[in-house]
Amino acid sequence: MTENKIDLSSLLFTSDIHLEEDIERKSISQSDLKHISRIEFRLPNSIDYSKISLDQDGDLVADRADKHYVLFIEHETKTKLEKVGLQLWRSAFFLTDYFIFYQIQII
Repeated sequence: MTENKIDLSSLLFTSDIHLEEDIERKSISQSDLKHISRIEFRLPNSIDYSKISLDQDGDLVADRADKHYVLFIEHETKTKLEKVGLQLWRSAFFLTDYFIFYQIQII
């Protein structure tokens, strides 16, 4: 049996967060691969477990404060596998939200 190996070194990977329509981004390179994105967010309020609800997809809906914050992040939109850390990833935002809510200090 012959194994088919894929050469990942020439492939470009793109995070799904770049498909979001509500994220403003501005290209800062001629190749259009580097961007600065403007991300607006609200911090979660303390959780009242009696008021937890789910959205249409079954995801938890967090009660958010009224104050909006803005974050500007420089990142790449497509990279080779060894540089995917230079992109924005949805899971990083979820983890950050968790740290903020539980006031977890990582440094």
